[in-house]
Amino acid sequence: MLFIIAQIHVLSEKISEANIDLNKLVTSTQLEEGCLRYDLYQITESGDKFFLLEEWRDEKYLEKHLESQHIKEFNSSKKTWISGKIEINRVEKVSDKNEE
Repeated sequence: MLFIIAQIHVLSEKISEANIDLNKLVTSTQLEEGCLRYDLYQITESGDKFFLLEEWRDEKYLEKHLESQHIKEFNSSKKTWISGKIEINRVEKVSDKNEE
């Protein structure tokens, strides 16, 4: 499995617009084959920071996702509300490793 956290900073005056676009992306992505989790969170202390928690069956499905039409549409729409670059990190679950 492949886990990803994408952190997104939004212009404070465009939070509502960003929320709509992000939720559209989530809805479309959750229907993709190989997507095990694709959830949107908003950091409550700031309000202008979101993150996506993604879980993919494997690299093949992630690559397919990155080429999807809804990602292309999202990449176009985000230009009006994004602040900076999306920070993408691959993460590894370590809590279960102690049990091995």
